[in-house]
Amino acid sequence: MYCIVLYFIDNLSAINDIQQKCNSQACIKNILDFSDFICIQEHWLFKLNKKILVTCLAKTSWTCKSVDENNPIPPTQRPRGYGGVAILWKQSMDHLVEQIEDGSERIICIKLKVKPKPILLICAYMPCNGSKQANTHFKECLDQLHEIITKYSDTCTPVLCGDWNCDLMKSSKKPARSIWMEEFINSKKLAFKPTPLTFIHPNGNESSTIDYIFVHSNLADKVNNTIRLDMLPNNTSDHYPLLTEIEIEMDSGKEKDKNFTSNKIKWDNIDLLQYQEWITHESSKACFQWGPFM
Repeated sequence: MYCIVLYFIDNLSAINDIQQKCNSQACIKNILDFSDFICIQEHWLFKLNKKILVTCLAKTSWTCKSVDENNPIPPTQRPRGYGGVAILWKQSMDHLVEQIEDGSERIICIKLKVKPKPILLICAYMPCNGSKQANTHFKECLDQLHEIITKYSDTCTPVLCGDWNCDLMKSSKKPARSIWMEEFINSKKLAFKPTPLTFIHPNGNESSTIDYIFVHSNLADKVNNTIRLDMLPNNTSDHYPLLTEIEIEMDSGKEKDKNFTSNKIKWDNIDLLQYQEWITHESSKACFQWGPFM
């Protein structure tokens, strides 16, 4: 059983805000205690200091892309941090993970070597509204995702985690990007489980559902649950994390697989409120100090 968690970190690279960075990393540490993989959007780290993401996370592997991935910005010219995507996982999963280089700085992928068919785990951060070219960039990212999924369609089953900057729950006055997104989902035979609102407006009100975990129809009956984690005290983001579980088979003939401990949660028997309270309690006990910037 793998527990894939979609988590958003906001303003991680604000050098003067040490407390916020500690809170963000404490939240990641806590989520890793009960999950196997974390997908992160908007880590706000530039290429030369992205190792900060896991400085104090023991036994954690990772892959990360920054906004300046292909053209690093010198320290003296860096603006405030923005963008970036990453996937973190427990080192005990290393033998199942193959890193994949496809996609722009908004898209990062890994291949999970599981049965009956490997999973292509994609983490994406789609362009926001606002600029004149916003929808053009949005369409370009969708085209990239289409190409990546098509490239691996014979060998992998796709699972996509992302901040899609597109509310699919609204039924009226759909903007162009919502229509494109629905067409993409249908063409790739993807589905998602609805959740409450995931984005918090600066005024403090929950305002939209723009964060989703899309799973291919072949895995639909393997998804146990998808929930919004809204009681994490160390979550400094303006997005709620999402958690989902997908049942996967592993090769029990390998020694490393024999040592794997399942994180499966018995959703039929669990009290969700009590479960969130437990997460809050465990998270409040986490305390970290940041290492040097790299």
